[in-house]
Amino acid sequence: MFSKATLDIIGLITLGKELDSFTAKPTFHQCYDLIFNQSSLSAIITAVNTYIPLRSWLPIEANRSFVTANDEVKRILRQQIRLRQKEMATARTAVKKSSLPISRDVLMYLLEAPPSRQQQWTEDELLGYVCLHPVNWFLPLMVTALEFHVRR
Repeated sequence: MFSKATLDIIGLITLGKELDSFTAKPTFHQCYDLIFNQSSLSAIITAVNTYIPLRSWLPIEANRSFVTANDEVKRILRQQIRLRQKEMATARTAVKKSSLPISRDVLMYLLEAPPSRQQQWTEDELLGYVCLHPVNWFLPLMVTALEFHVRR
């Protein structure tokens, strides 16, 4: 479903990094491929899981590989969220001393704009935005750009 280039663009816009830069095994791309290109049995499990939550305990290889891939994607993204939080904490003092531009990506904007002054984003909330929202706004943007290009 998602090509490597599309995922890399989403990674740059969302995390400010190319997804190839992550050294995890399996790679981020391999995990997404497993998630979006499920076997027939895994797709059936996904459909049934919508009504009967069985993904967390079903001991079938098709299920285990899907769950493992999802867990690995979440682990990589959580690691990037924590890393960016540390970078931003140290960057507040370094920005005044540096003339280099700082990467502006969705995660940075989220960390700079918490829901309220008293409350910071939780890691799970950030993970939700980083995982789901880029797909929701990026794909319509790509379709609009493609339609514009075709009309010209």
